[in-house]
Amino acid sequence: MDIISTVGQARGVVKTVIAAVDVYKAIAAGRQKKKSGAKIKGMFKNLTTNATIKFQYNPTNFEFGYKAKFEDSIAPGMGFPNTQFVSGDGMDISLELFHYDNPYTGVIDDTLDFLEKCVPPVSVDKTFIRPPEVLFTYPSFGTCRCVIESFHTNFEWIDQQGNPVQATIQVSLKVVGE
Repeated sequence: MDIISTVGQARGVVKTVIAAVDVYKAIAAGRQKKKSGAKIKGMFKNLTTNATIKFQYNPTNFEFGYKAKFEDSIAPGMGFPNTQFVSGDGMDISLELFHYDNPYTGVIDDTLDFLEKCVPPVSVDKTFIRPPEVLFTYPSFGTCRCVIESFHTNFEWIDQQGNPVQATIQVSLKVVGE
């Protein structure tokens, strides 16, 4: 056996060992996540400003649904209306974000600032500003282009300085076309 083939075999063994170590690390990481209750990260990206916000999200429920529009046409002499499909009405998504920020670092405020920039501003002038589209990403759901229809915040814990350190934010999204 010559030295070149021996070195080639050694490289093959090293690659196999490295692959086995990677598999072991992945399995160990999976076991750790199950034991620790680690949360999966999701993300919103504002498609106008490219600002992103990541969040830990471990849902007890995740709601989404589709709607369709139908019209009834009533003809004389019929005992019931003739119903016709008019159009799809898209998909709605509702999720709850839980934030814990103790000691206070401003994570909750950053999330609220991001969300406020994604809904139409409350203003007294007559200018129309279209709300930006956001990209919603959640690993088991995938990625979809949406608009934020609404969000509601519940500050569950406020520290002695008046800063929110625990909050639940209910977000309602509507999926939009490309």
